Amino acid sequence: MVSKETVDKVMKNIDRRNVTDVRIYPSIVAFVLALYAVVAVYTLYFMDSGFTEYEKLLQTLGVVVVGMGILLALMNVLASRTYKHNKKDVSLFDSLIELSTEIYKEKGIDGGQYITKMKDRGIDNKGQRTIYLIFLIAVVPAIIATVLMVFDITNPVTVTAATVLFVMSLIICAFVLFINIRYPRKHEKAFIKFTDAFCEGMKECGITVRGYEPVIGVRSTPLMLFLTLITLGMFFIVWVYLSLRDMNRHLDQQWNFENSLVDVLSVIN
Repeated sequence: MVSKETVDKVMKNIDRRNVTDVRIYPSIVAFVLALYAVVAVYTLYFMDSGFTEYEKLLQTLGVVVVGMGILLALMNVLASRTYKHNKKDVSLFDSLIELSTEIYKEKGIDGGQYITKMKDRGIDNKGQRTIYLIFLIAVVPAIIATVLMVFDITNPVTVTAATVLFVMSLIICAFVLFINIRYPRKHEKAFIKFTDAFCEGMKECGITVRGYEPVIGVRSTPLMLFLTLITLGMFFIVWVYLSLRDMNRHLDQQWNFENSLVDVLSVIN
């Protein structure tokens, strides 16, 4: 007999999706990034200001600070979302393995092969935790730069040091962004591996669970990087847009699987 405690664990993990599965509007993010890129290029290279060298340095710093703010806001959303979603899935998978084990025992079926496949899903939260910590590290140079500016923004040396520190934060954020935009495809592959094994095992027990249908296309990372380089970074905005759209599609499809699972649990319970 499947225990109520196990069913409740699965349901609790599914209910957590209302907090962890945050959808981001890719068109809005792409618009903000594109608008910033246009304004930054115009300000730095085409605006005839007649500023002194120090004023130009301040102008550059201003552009970098705005970019840093936009990237930090985006990174906070992406890094926290992937970390929380991944953590929720790890917990959900563990509870589904426990549920499957009890169902196999009740039905008298040897489901060892399915349990092995489910445990070998390739999803854990160590990597995402590390990425989130790297993102937090990216804030440190920006904080130091802000402190320098507050204490003495009239000194060109201070402004130059602050600019360098902000650029360091930008580079770290760009690295985290690169990792996060590749996350949806990698996560979906692992999710499919787990759910296929789970659904096959349930089918052996006479229980039908609607599986997960792939929704994320295969993209060549080298090609994406090449297009980003030859467009001087502008294609990166398109890449971010596609990644955000992919994650939203994944969340929708995952909810379909989980909704089917809820229907099954209501019968079991």
